[in-house]
Amino acid sequence: MKFRTILFSFLFVLLIFYAVYQHFFLIIPLKMENQDLKRENEVLLLKLSKELENLKLFTSDTILPSLPEPLLKAREELSKEFNVESKGNEIRVTILTDNLFLPGNYILSKEGKDKLLKLSEFLKDFPYKEIEVQVHTDDVPVQTKKDLFPTNWELSARRGTEIIRFLISKGGVPKERIYVSAFGDSRPRFTEKTKEARKKNRRAIFVIKFM
Repeated sequence: MKFRTILFSFLFVLLIFYAVYQHFFLIIPLKMENQDLKRENEVLLLKLSKELENLKLFTSDTILPSLPEPLLKAREELSKEFNVESKGNEIRVTILTDNLFLPGNYILSKEGKDKLLKLSEFLKDFPYKEIEVQVHTDDVPVQTKKDLFPTNWELSARRGTEIIRFLISKGGVPKERIYVSAFGDSRPRFTEKTKEARKKNRRAIFVIKFM
């Protein structure tokens, strides 16, 4: 009887000890780990919500409405021959002026004339409203013919005039639907002072505006 009492007492103490052990070494750590996971989850959810909000803002600012069918077709056809971008109701065709003019000159090269004729052929098939020819130079001052071109403004204006004169006389573009914007070196695409950057800055952008 005494032995049984001792045995039961021992088992009871052992059970209490096991319960205490479970509470302090298993249950409490699990609760703490669960709380940590909850906090991490809250942080991740907050971060994710911010990312989604930024994505919504970016999307609303950058996604353009679907282009009308004529613009889609025009962009597809022009992209086969030229560097083309679309924005709103416009298509922008960029041609480096090194590919249009003789070196350091305003006279169109044979390659330049061929490119302009190809562009004019495309234009005949599409109902555009008008064309703005934006002409840019690099930041190197004009070295020759300074009496004609004191600055790059005058050079870009003369090159633009030669472009639209050719498109009107040889390409069949109506003169009332084309005009020039001469920017000189005021709007460089690249700011590095390297030959490659300057070459890319010497460009003509044909902004084709549709109905």
